[in-house]
Amino acid sequence: MSGPAIDLETLRARVRRLERGGRPVRPTRPLGVPAVDAALPDGGDGDGGDGDGGDGDGGDGGGGLALGCLHHVADGAPLERAAGGGAGGAALAFAALMAARLATTDPARTSGMARPRPVVWCLRAGSPDDSLYGPGLAALGLTPARLIVVRAPEAADVAWAMEEALRCPDVGAVVGQIPGRLDPAAGRRLTLAAEAGGGGAVLLRPAREPAESVPGAVTRWRVTPAPAVPTPWGEPGRARWSVALEHCRNGLPRHWTLEWTHDTGDLDLAADLRDRPSDADSECLLCRTG
Repeated sequence: MSGPAIDLETLRARVRRLERGGRPVRPTRPLGVPAVDAALPDGGDGDGGDGDGGDGDGGDGGGGLALGCLHHVADGAPLERAAGGGAGGAALAFAALMAARLATTDPARTSGMARPRPVVWCLRAGSPDDSLYGPGLAALGLTPARLIVVRAPEAADVAWAMEEALRCPDVGAVVGQIPGRLDPAAGRRLTLAAEAGGGGAVLLRPAREPAESVPGAVTRWRVTPAPAVPTPWGEPGRARWSVALEHCRNGLPRHWTLEWTHDTGDLDLAADLRDRPSDADSECLLCRTG
């Protein structure tokens, strides 16, 4: 008698799990855009859910943002516009939204309801990054009730605060804005701290900082504002972001134009671009040259 049918993606996931030596899978959290979540195989690092009801909890085959690891968001604004300033609004908003998604509990383990967990935001006091706007963050899901802001005196203190927060199992996600170059040892410590606590780590880098990869990051995103489509009444349209996934462990570069709806809190592909061919079917030149 033949056994139950297994789809190809589930079989591939099981093979990857065997290749990892049976290490436990990492849970994932969906960003909320199916096209983007599908581009993050097993949480972007090969350790997400295997799609067969096993240890992963990412749903839909485990695609989504992986917990217990480090994600890098880079501001793609032109240097001449970003000189002397902190991270641009588009990159900061995307990082905040990512943290809010990472810090949401799995509905399957909380009586069918997704519950928000605390998010810790670490930055250097008095720096250009020290300009968070509370109402804007609240609209992205980081309400005052769940957001803890740490203002540290020096860059090394920001990294230390991130590590300590990441090791706390009650913290859902940590966002860090560390000025200057990040050495490999610091990146490795952040990765180990995220693995220990099980939350998500998001490192937000402004355009003025070096463009090299952050050591240990399983994904690297580059975010710039995209032109909004005005409403028929001439008012500004929904916020749009040009989002390039430049690096994804076990994945391929991708690029999307995403649209944020303030009233509903929804993130989706730009409405007028949804029926166009996906960059998944062609080379992403922006990612290859970024």
